Amino acid sequence: MNEQNCQNISEDPLLSSETSLQLAYSTALVRFVNNLTSAATKFKDSMYLTAHKQNIPDWVINLRHDVAHSASLPPLPLLHQAIHLARQWLIVSLTFSIDLGEEPHRASAAIKIAH
Repeated sequence: MNEQNCQNISEDPLLSSETSLQLAYSTALVRFVNNLTSAATKFKDSMYLTAHKQNIPDWVINLRHDVAHSASLPPLPLLHQAIHLARQWLIVSLTFSIDLGEEPHRASAAIKIAH
């Protein structure tokens, strides 16, 4: 991308704002799934199996895969839905963990999130 194209993108508030949100949501999604599954994948479980045990739907893992390995960003509404689910999962998981005095990853197995 040349300097003129970069300047045009940065001057367009709608494009810049939407792209910035897509990048932020994409980064958050990758970090959420990677952190959620990192301990279990060390034991050779797949991301899908680990996420399933944590009640995270497959479409979130698929979206994370698209974000990490595709040249284009997914649509903003889909990313927003995934981040909403991740936020809901974190709130429920952490609240449940605090109530039980457990670590979050142990308590989350008993939590079902509507999707």
